[in-house]
Amino acid sequence: MKNKQKDYKHSHYHSCRRKHRYVSEHEAMRAIKRIQSERPGEILDVYFCGQCCGWHLTKAMECNLWEESEP
Repeated sequence: MKNKQKDYKHSHYHSCRRKHRYVSEHEAMRAIKRIQSERPGEILDVYFCGQCCGWHLTKAMECNLWEESEP
């Protein structure tokens, strides 16, 4: 069991290392604004990473859950 946990932690940390790490949520949000100005229509979001204690960007999925559908 320990090997599986170790492998999971290692693989998660490895994927985290390949991403750009932002020190703060504010810094990540500024990066989103910059990227969106260069690539209009790009939908991005930020998330806190517990592995590196930093912030990363992710492509956000468009979701229309709150729109009412017509009968």
